Amino acid sequence: MSQWGRLGILMCLVLTTHVWASIGKVSLLKGEASASRNNQTITLANGIALEKHDVITTQANSQIQLIFEDKTVITLGSESILDIQEYLNDDQESKAKFKFNQGTFKTITGQIGKKAPENFNLETKTATIGIRGTTVVGSIGEGDSPDIIGCSSGRIAVSNENGSVIINAGFQTTVSKIQSPTPPAALSPTLLISSKLTPSVPLAQTSHEVEPVSQSAQTTTLNNTELTPQIDSSSTIQTSQSKQQTATTNSIITQVDTIEKAVDKANDIVSTAQTSQFVYPTFTPRLQASWRDVGTVTLSGLATSFYTSDGTTLSSITDTFMLSIQSGTNNLNRTYSYIALDRTNSFMVDLTKSSDASTMTYKHINQFSIKDFDIYQGWMQTRNTYSNDYVSWGYWAVKLDDDSKLLATSNYWVAGVNADVAKNHIDSLIANNSTTTYAYQGHVIGTVNDGTNSYAINPTKNNAVALNFDFGAGTGTLKNSSYITFQTTASTPQRWFITPSGSMTNGNFSFQNNGNVAINGVTNTSSSSALHGQFYGTSAQAVGGTFSATSGSNTATGVFKAIR
Repeated sequence: MSQWGRLGILMCLVLTTHVWASIGKVSLLKGEASASRNNQTITLANGIALEKHDVITTQANSQIQLIFEDKTVITLGSESILDIQEYLNDDQESKAKFKFNQGTFKTITGQIGKKAPENFNLETKTATIGIRGTTVVGSIGEGDSPDIIGCSSGRIAVSNENGSVIINAGFQTTVSKIQSPTPPAALSPTLLISSKLTPSVPLAQTSHEVEPVSQSAQTTTLNNTELTPQIDSSSTIQTSQSKQQTATTNSIITQVDTIEKAVDKANDIVSTAQTSQFVYPTFTPRLQASWRDVGTVTLSGLATSFYTSDGTTLSSITDTFMLSIQSGTNNLNRTYSYIALDRTNSFMVDLTKSSDASTMTYKHINQFSIKDFDIYQGWMQTRNTYSNDYVSWGYWAVKLDDDSKLLATSNYWVAGVNADVAKNHIDSLIANNSTTTYAYQGHVIGTVNDGTNSYAINPTKNNAVALNFDFGAGTGTLKNSSYITFQTTASTPQRWFITPSGSMTNGNFSFQNNGNVAINGVTNTSSSSALHGQFYGTSAQAVGGTFSATSGSNTATGVFKAIR
């Protein structure tokens, strides 16, 4: 064989080896990023192939999205570092190991995480993360500062040598090197927002952000959101590149075409869902371009929801609600919101809303309305019967084509400001040896079902909440002098009187009682009630939460808020 023949075979082997080594690619880049590979630094661009053992670094004010062979999607924020320690997508043995050394990240698990979750590993400088078909977000602390790790769908187990904790959708944990992960806390909007990849073009010009999914799974995974991968032909493909790079790029373009077709199908499902009947209320305030407050308003709290299981309609009062509104006079207004549905398998409804003055109005925390979200058909608005500087409440509904998660009916939400600060304040009172008494007065909104018909709770007649707390000596107590009372809007109204009580060890509370519900003055000994809530304001000036009660065939569900 001639020298040129042997050289040709060698080149083919080299090219084949390089293409085989590709495990994914850069699907979208904003700013500057690089990969450290074999002691060389490679400048990244849209479409550039990734290899095992690459260390990805983003520069200041830069973001990057990576998509791997198994459709795992990883997004890195500004000044972030990712070490691809292991990756093998094989029918016989698939495994992946990613370590986040710095910055912020978001990971949507692909096929490896679904088929072999025990072989899909995420690490930070303080913890390991076990996944179960999950979207994970995180922020790596600088130096000895702790990491914050959250879950926006599915479930994760966060562990280090000091202990472990299970985190469901809508919650997060804080992890340091010297302590076990903290108990679950509500997922911070700041963490959720910082892990999203911001497009470099106006949001109105982008498509819905949907994770590439199979057709059979599209109706249940639209909450796993990422930008559609794109190829920038002007910057990624130069005529002087080698045949090897061209072959790799052509392969990437083929994969992107496949992904974009999947996204188009998913968007078709959204469009189809939006053409079906969905009931909208009369919006108060009226939907118009009204933006009085400028800045970011963040509210956290709880929500109620209705769903079916084995043909039976059930309700939940422990769904986590988070709302972050970015408002301003220039109409560049967005909401980053979610409701984490408390089911056997947690499910997060992403209520992100781009700027659209015709379908979103914000005046203050007690007065705003939203119609339809970027992914889901639905609405959210406040009930402004009783204003409160610390807590807001109202109604919401979203259409999902899966009623095991959510029925397209009106639900309730309640949320407020400074929840973390208020919790710390209550925790300090409980830890104090002396006793402090707080008395809160407020109201409720909700629904009563008598087994045949449903009636709204009258918002202004015989409607009152009194919650009397004692704190100190290591425990908190809701005294039995507390009550919730209301009447229905039926022509012959029911008058309810609920007397909750119980003890608590921290600033969030959950009380369940039996035989404590009276209707029209008659107490049913088999009745029961549940109350979930938290405090708001810098010194716990307010309280809010959800409640449910049953008495015979009658059920009541709603939200409450009160101030001291």
